[in-house]
Amino acid sequence: MEFGSKIVNFSNLKVPKIKSKIILFDGFLSDTFPLNSLVLISGEGGISKSLILQNICYSLLKRGFSCIYLCADEHPLSVYQNMQLASLNVKNFLKKNRLFFIDCFSYKLNLNLNSNNGNNLPIVYIQYPSNWQEIMTSISNVTKNVLNNSFKAAIFIDSFTDLASRFDLNSSIDFIKCIRYEFCKKRYTPVFTSFHFGIRPYEELEQIIEYHVDGIVDLRYDPYYLQKGSLVKQIRIRKLKGVEHDTSWHYIKIINGRFLIVKDKKVELDVEELKYQNINQKWSEDRKYQT
Repeated sequence: MEFGSKIVNFSNLKVPKIKSKIILFDGFLSDTFPLNSLVLISGEGGISKSLILQNICYSLLKRGFSCIYLCADEHPLSVYQNMQLASLNVKNFLKKNRLFFIDCFSYKLNLNLNSNNGNNLPIVYIQYPSNWQEIMTSISNVTKNVLNNSFKAAIFIDSFTDLASRFDLNSSIDFIKCIRYEFCKKRYTPVFTSFHFGIRPYEELEQIIEYHVDGIVDLRYDPYYLQKGSLVKQIRIRKLKGVEHDTSWHYIKIINGRFLIVKDKKVELDVEELKYQNINQKWSEDRKYQT
């Protein structure tokens, strides 16, 4: 295929995949996970999107990946402490230079970037980015250094909503397109990012961005039990290009910072009527289940 003066040969291109034994995706996929994927973790505030990102990060670290974690919602030290509290022991991976943090948080609060962060974390600071290209450059430089010493890498952005708040709508869309092309498609480096829905100024961005990602993981509270005053978390994979997957809603139970997906059954709660009921069967008229 010819584009201008360049000849691009697509015949030898083969997208690398890995077995789907990645926390969150294990059990949902019928096949392997494509490494050229940009996956959006979508849900309202406080529903454990960051915890899921951190669990995926830890899962990939144990599988030999090096990981880059961009912190926009909170300081890298806070992210590290949260991972430790969740029994995600990443200390050895930090010592082996397999986990890196990009700080896109401190400059907003005028924190002293030269001060010791208390744990000697490997942090790359981004100071007052005037456009998304500066953030892209920082991510790209760290990724290049990581790939020089590691065969596999993954990128985590927490959250894209916070990054998008600094730019206009078109710039935010260009940013996500560039991330997908530069890392996922060119380097086969998967990117996982969280996105907060339900924030009115970003409703249009949310609708548009869904067309530009390879996978969408939805989180929500069970609408039936929400009406009853109980917060019961659910998860589904709405889409994931290139692989067959389960699109049903399933329940999540958080145990000591790890999350357990209960397939086809309700999580056992204190109320007797909530114990292990099939969530995909048709409910009676007085308790219709919204899907």
